Amino acid sequence: MPQDHTDEIRTSQRSGALTVVAYGSDDKTELARGSVTLIENQIDSATGTLRLKGTFANTHERLWPGEFVNVRLILSTRKGAVTVPQRTVMQGANDSYVYAVKADSTVERRTVQVAATQDGVAAIEKGLALGEKVVIDGQYRLTNGARIKVDTAKPDPPPATPNEPLTAHSKD
Repeated sequence: MPQDHTDEIRTSQRSGALTVVAYGSDDKTELARGSVTLIENQIDSATGTLRLKGTFANTHERLWPGEFVNVRLILSTRKGAVTVPQRTVMQGANDSYVYAVKADSTVERRTVQVAATQDGVAAIEKGLALGEKVVIDGQYRLTNGARIKVDTAKPDPPPATPNEPLTAHSKD
């Protein structure tokens, strides 16, 4: 893992065993779940990484000796988190924001605090409520209070909804 995650890994470890998930080369097919059984006690100065060892029961025999897999270390799970597509979050001079769609088909620039991002999804910690709709395309041309027309050729923008756990990534 990148050394930037060292403190978060150690903090999460105090709460219990850390879960590691192995995925196939497509980075979507889950092969097995296991746990971290060893965290090395020093950072590799050549790569700036912290080495961890995961152990898998491999009861379904989906892992093979010498196989390359993508692994994700689950450090925390945000239950009921408000999530939006990452591309909807704009970066201003002093803050991050989204354009929330109001009932009268106008938009409101809403300052948000992004808790984490993963796989094109942003978890919003503050500034957006569950079920609110946000603009996902064309937001670069908008201003606060602009009237919009939803493109009927595409489905309505998805409301902010709970999503899967956000995890730190490492490919090994």
